[in-house]
Amino acid sequence: MQCSTDTSRRGPQGILSGFRVNPGPVAVSFPRTTRRSHPRRRLLLERLEDRTLLSTYTVNSTLDDGSSGTLRWAITQANTVVTPGVPNTIDFNLPSSSTIKLETALPNLSATNIVIQGPGASSLTVERDPALPGTTEFSIFTVNNGATVSISGLTIADGLATDGGGIDNFGTVTVTNSTLSDNAAPYGGGIDNAGTLTVTDSTLSANSAASLDSHAEKKG
Repeated sequence: MQCSTDTSRRGPQGILSGFRVNPGPVAVSFPRTTRRSHPRRRLLLERLEDRTLLSTYTVNSTLDDGSSGTLRWAITQANTVVTPGVPNTIDFNLPSSSTIKLETALPNLSATNIVIQGPGASSLTVERDPALPGTTEFSIFTVNNGATVSISGLTIADGLATDGGGIDNFGTVTVTNSTLSDNAAPYGGGIDNAGTLTVTDSTLSANSAASLDSHAEKKG
């Protein structure tokens, strides 16, 4: 800021009584402040435990319309969502002594690792609807080549097919704590096996076939 005296406005004894201010740049300074320093903290990375994301599809409906919660829906999901090394599990939340009546063939089991975990052979039956005409033929479960399937805790009944009324296997199947009954087929009334089959602690009864063993037949 620049100032100059106005000589026309001097008072007695020559005392300056007024100013004339000339506009100009103004320099403003602020007192310097001291910045407080904070101690630096070192960031540490901690390794977390390895965790595997499990894929579980729960059947809570005995309907066979493919809606969410049905066995047909669960198999479709298990076939579609595949994580290498992680099994897709199908379990059941149904009242005891429930029956799932199939009107058409279920989707083939095609994923590399499917676990069908039933509540017990006396608690849940999966069957071809006995009310269907005899010309409506299909296996209860069909396992594709390359698929690995574990089935436990189910009764598999009333299947009617050319091969394997209960299970028609082209992949790798393990059946545990299950019952296969009243299934019929010219080849392998209970199970027709063209792959690898293991059956433990299970009952095969009242199955019928036109050739060889009415309960389980090995091909190839």
